[in-house]
Amino acid sequence: MMTPMSKKLAFALLIAACVAFGAFWMFFNRPPSEPQPLPGAEPQVAPNTTGIHPATKRQLHEFKKFDLNGDGSCPQEEFKQAHWNNFNEQDKNKNGLIEKGEFPWRAIVHSDTNKDKKLDRSEYEIRYQKLFAELDANKDGVLIPQEL
Repeated sequence: MMTPMSKKLAFALLIAACVAFGAFWMFFNRPPSEPQPLPGAEPQVAPNTTGIHPATKRQLHEFKKFDLNGDGSCPQEEFKQAHWNNFNEQDKNKNGLIEKGEFPWRAIVHSDTNKDKKLDRSEYEIRYQKLFAELDANKDGVLIPQEL
């Protein structure tokens, strides 16, 4: 039969074992840390085997969504067509409106001019026209990957 003192000791040992196991688990299951450069050493950059900067890769991926004919440029009409294609894809129930659950909610709220919590085609058109104007850095009416 265990005395009250031995029960407390057993409980304390159980708690200590759980803490030790948790610390052990966290230590061996953590992601590897990045090696720190030595003081005064030049920072090492991982070699890029593709020759394309990662940010540029992302830009090219995004740009391909708009460059429908694949010629490397996206005039406003092509941008407009890409967005209408996207509108039609996002309108899952085909009622001519983009509603909650069909499109990112923040984008709907931001572009919803009549505050009905839906985007109709005219509100969507205003949205992509503003986006084109923001992206077209040199204001020549044509987007190139570097502008994204």
